[in-house]
Amino acid sequence: MVLSRLREQKKEKTIYKMNHKWNYQPPSQEQTEAAKALAKETGISPILCKLLLERGITSAAEAKRFFRPQLNELHDPFLMKDMSIAVERLNQA
Repeated sequence: MVLSRLREQKKEKTIYKMNHKWNYQPPSQEQTEAAKALAKETGISPILCKLLLERGITSAAEAKRFFRPQLNELHDPFLMKDMSIAVERLNQA
């Protein structure tokens, strides 16, 4: 009985379904020009600037703060799950 059930399960093919539908829209002319302007201002890739603009970062100062934050601008690492366990383990090593 068990063997026949296993054989049946092997015969069935697993079908994976996507849970989300991706809606890609190419950037508008305004977005492309804004990315180019930010790239010129910051000296980084226009592609990366498009991503920054998607995050709401629109100036060189904001980009600098994003890439090189001050310690007081960072999140508390102990907000991560099981961080205290990891710290204890590192202290034991």
